This record gives sequence, C-alpha cells and structure tokens, in this order.
Amino acid sequence: GAALKIPAKEKDSPLIGHFAPEIIATDHLGRTVSLHATIALGRPIVLYFFPLAGSPHCTKESCSFRDAVGASPIFNDLNAVVIGISQDPPARSRRFVDEHHLGFRILHDSQRHIMDAWGVGRGLLGLIDGRCTFVIDHQGVVRAMLDGVWDYQGHRNFAEKWLCRIEHELSGRERFYIAHDDEGVACEEANVKVVYGDPVPGRGIAAAPRHGAAP
Repeated sequence: GAALKIPAKEKDSPLIGHFAPEIIATDHLGRTVSLHATIALGRPIVLYFFPLAGSPHCTKESCSFRDAVGASPIFNDLNAVVIGISQDPPARSRRFVDEHHLGFRILHDSQRHIMDAWGVGRGLLGLIDGRCTFVIDHQGVVRAMLDGVWDYQGHRNFAEKWLCRIEHELSGRERFYIAHDDEGVACEEANVKVVYGDPVPGRGIAAAPRHGAAP
C-alpha cells in the first residue's frame, strides 16, 4: 500500500520574531559548538530536530538537506548553514553522518533540554520525538517553524521557501565575505563570514531577487 504521508505544517512559536536562544551542545565528533557563534557568521541557519538517526524518514530528511546544501541554488546563494539535533548518542550520529556523507553537524541532546527550550514536542502519541525545522535569518532572528513527523520532503521545501523570502529581503544589498575563525561555529566552512551593506539605489534589474518572487 501507499506510505502514510501527513503534510507537515507551519506552526506558531513564541520564538518567532525573536533572537534565537543559545544552544551549546556537543556534535557528532565530540566538539562543543555554539548557535550564537554560528549566527555571528551572518548566514541563515536551517535548524532541524529529528527523532532517530538511521530510521527511514530521518535518513531521507537528512539526505534531502545534504542534497540541498550541495545543489539547491538558494541554499548556496545565501551560504545557508544546516544543523541537525537529536537524542542520539554521538557515536550513532557519527556513523549516520559518515554513512550518508551529510557534511553538516549533528548535535547531541540526550536529555531533551534543547528540544524543550525550543518547544519541540513528541509525535505518534508521545512515542517519539517530534520532527521540527526552524529557519533563522542572517541576523539570528527565528523566522518560522515547521512541524511534521511523516513529511520529510516538506521540511526541505519549507526551508527553501523561507530562504527565498530572506533572499528577497536582502536583494540589492552588497555582500562582503570576511575571513572568520571560531572553533565554536557549528559548520564546516567556519572561516567565511557574510556582511551585508546598505541597499544600493539605482541598480535596476541587478537589485532584483535572484530566485524570483518570494513565495
């Protein structure tokens, strides 16, 4: 029979419109990283919480984000950072990252302290952790939240939609790429910081969003 698919839905969150709460956690290689240090890079962040590394839907979702980092024009144009979080022990997360060549950090939240702080609930009648994705803009403001256990592809679509909106807001502003060195940054390309200048008037078509109208 057909696989069960219940569309993920955007939900209100008290975090939306506010600077993202700090996250200090250990990644899959045992490195301590900071969300605020990552925000300081000036790059949008896709922060996704998932129930279990290696399960079918979590694998498909994580590989979808991996492919987005590699091939999605909007992810690449904004130098978006992807960070995953689960309750999995670091050893399991490391195997998961290595097996699927994810190329981004998976953080460890064994006691659900981060999930609780971010309002990530449970799914399937409380049997598993929820699957939630947050988009954080280049200034560190939480822009939106998506919740849905089954619709793994919907999480990438949601991220791309909001990245397009952010790109639309930034169109016409010059970008400056600055060397940046901080071991606490939760991404592999930690040496690049993006700074946006003031809008440049009179640029005509050059100031238009690169990826069309924001959805």
